[in-house]
Amino acid sequence: MEDTHQPEKANAPSYVIFTDLDGTLLDPDSYTWKPAGPALALCKRLGVPVILASSKTRAEMEVLRHQMGLSTPFIPENGGAIYFPKPGIAPPLKGTLDLEDTWKLSLGTPYWRLVESLKEIREELGLQIRGFSNMSLDEISRLTGLDKSACKLAIMREFDEPILVHENSPHFAAISHAAWRRGLKVVPGGRFCHLQGKNDKGQAVRILISWYKAIVY
Repeated sequence: MEDTHQPEKANAPSYVIFTDLDGTLLDPDSYTWKPAGPALALCKRLGVPVILASSKTRAEMEVLRHQMGLSTPFIPENGGAIYFPKPGIAPPLKGTLDLEDTWKLSLGTPYWRLVESLKEIREELGLQIRGFSNMSLDEISRLTGLDKSACKLAIMREFDEPILVHENSPHFAAISHAAWRRGLKVVPGGRFCHLQGKNDKGQAVRILISWYKAIVY
């Protein structure tokens, strides 16, 4: 008789949890995740992957993931990329780069282009729009409440430029339109808005859901 049994695929979860960081898993004032520790431990015991999705950089998220004991994929800089840590299941996704300690799927616009575009928008509109790229560590620390060591991780950006403008600003619409004409967008945030490409967290989440379904089925 022909054996039609299909081997089970490793690490195939029935549920996946996606969570943001600032103001969700992290306290908005203290930045601590410790109150969520018991829930994270329960997810680990039950084999439920917890996927972090944030505007934070890869460098910032690596520190938090290590502290939380997470080895799952994660989404930095508002969906600018998906990182699949090693060891793990290699993602069979077109465009994935095989790096030393992770696989990287880039979805966003390179940071250098965002910085150049912000300079163009600043000159075009005659506005002094300040981004992380032209702020000192002292200024970023003062605006974010982060210490300087944390600020050094926050400026290691690849796909997202935080800009010091509020969505209620009278200039927000003009800045957004100037970004749109360049194939970019301005996303409102907590302390900052974010200049980025057409990527978003939702796109990255959908890719990961499809990937996990492929593991299961």
